Amino acid sequence: MKKNVIKVTVFLGILGVFFWGAQRIVMPKYYYPNTTVAEAASRIYRGFLDEEKDSIEAIFAGTSHMTYSVSPVELYEEYGFTSYNLASARQPLAVARYALQTALKTQDPKVFVLDVSSLFTDFYDGAGFKYVTEQVPLSAEKLQLLQEMSTLSDDEDDMVSGLFPMINYHSRWKELDENDFTYLKDSDHFFTKGYYLNVKEIPSYIDVDYMNNEAQEMIADNLKVTYTWEEQQLSTEKEDDELYEANVSDYNLQVLLDIADICEENGVKLLLVKIPVVDSPAMYMSSWTEKRSAVVKEIAEEYKLDYLDMVYDVDCGIEWLTDTADGGGHLNFLGAEKVTHILGQYLVENYKLEQQEYTAWDKDTKLYDDLKNVASLEMETDFYQYMSKLKSDFADKTVFIVCTNEMSNGLSEREISLLRSMGFNADYENGYRQSYIAVMENGEVTFEQMSNRAIKKKGTVGDSVEYVLYSAGHYVGSTSGIKIGGETFGTNQIGLNIVVYDQDKDIVLDEVNFNTFAEEHEAIRNSWDVDAEYLRQYEDYLINHVE
Repeated sequence: MKKNVIKVTVFLGILGVFFWGAQRIVMPKYYYPNTTVAEAASRIYRGFLDEEKDSIEAIFAGTSHMTYSVSPVELYEEYGFTSYNLASARQPLAVARYALQTALKTQDPKVFVLDVSSLFTDFYDGAGFKYVTEQVPLSAEKLQLLQEMSTLSDDEDDMVSGLFPMINYHSRWKELDENDFTYLKDSDHFFTKGYYLNVKEIPSYIDVDYMNNEAQEMIADNLKVTYTWEEQQLSTEKEDDELYEANVSDYNLQVLLDIADICEENGVKLLLVKIPVVDSPAMYMSSWTEKRSAVVKEIAEEYKLDYLDMVYDVDCGIEWLTDTADGGGHLNFLGAEKVTHILGQYLVENYKLEQQEYTAWDKDTKLYDDLKNVASLEMETDFYQYMSKLKSDFADKTVFIVCTNEMSNGLSEREISLLRSMGFNADYENGYRQSYIAVMENGEVTFEQMSNRAIKKKGTVGDSVEYVLYSAGHYVGSTSGIKIGGETFGTNQIGLNIVVYDQDKDIVLDEVNFNTFAEEHEAIRNSWDVDAEYLRQYEDYLINHVE
């Protein structure tokens, strides 16, 4: 009998290990090209659990507004204190509470900073829960979170699938690639500390005043009127119906108070914040209106909670035409730097966060600055400034340049002078509608050619990686191409098409077009259409290939 029990136990153990391994393989993961902010939750929590015990002074939580807007490494560089961003996409308050509980197991933070967007949203569809529950180890807190998710969604299957995510992803085996099998060998460390650096730039044409005016119009429209024509007879129905609400549910308020209690019990200060957001209240549920801000202030006063509204209480200097990644809903890298600076200053002044020095953080800072440098290049839209960055900050990289149709008519004397200082010698003044190719390696122009016929250049770079460049001016095809390692890059738009390539890492850092035929020649990038894919690829490399 005893032997049978042992056999069954061993069998179940082996079966469990097999099931766990299969589950990890089929689940979505955060690696290039799967690098959306939703998938980032797995990397964020793995990275947090990798941090040195009792080394984090501030924890950030909330929705993706926080994920996109607060950089712990920037805070460390500027103010000297350590922090971690545990925010996640569509994060319900219950998940924020879980983030706090998780943090307290290994850290002794002085302050927990919570974005209050979720006070006004339900997110009971399960997605905001699953982004986290599918990625974190089993614990009493996770079971509590799964139970709440199942109750709120009124779906018992959520509890089961939360414990065994493979149920949701068993059909993903058709999409598996090498990364799915090597993922567990990757580094757990996450040098951005949970921050999602975004270089997309999609302007918002809605400002704070417009947002509030629309909200007031919706508040005033509190009567639902329905006209019905039936058998040529008109009937009218009227009923009270609020078009815009700024109400906090009893459940959300209770979870917030739970968070406040946990903070108090553990000697942690709680700071409620609102990250800057502008959008149409009719179109975006998280638009931050004065009405919502007033409701949070009332709650904060009633329960004696700290609250900083970064839309109405302080001026973060956000330029809504340049500092947003998606038309006002989330900030990009430019906006995040401003918010991080203001919030960091507030934390230092009000919560006595102290300067710390950690060798691991100093290493992470170097990686982050490297990533930020690439981000700065990918966000540059001015030709002169772009070429200046290549000259000063990317002299150790390879730059491929080809012309489509025409590339010289709009070049200014100042721009030509800069090109000359970089070692380019082409007769740009007489290059009208010519074909053109140039290669710059490690700060030196190693090849440059202009012709009134189509031209091609083949060569190798880095670890014998082959490249092929092609250019055809206006009269001979009006096209261009850049191939590196057999893969096609470049935008093939009129003007100069540029690809910046890190030959040591075998990674393209940017591809951009400047229509230098026209006097005004701002940047065009294909990569903006796919969530800044080159930056995510570079980030993934730094995570897994740099010790």
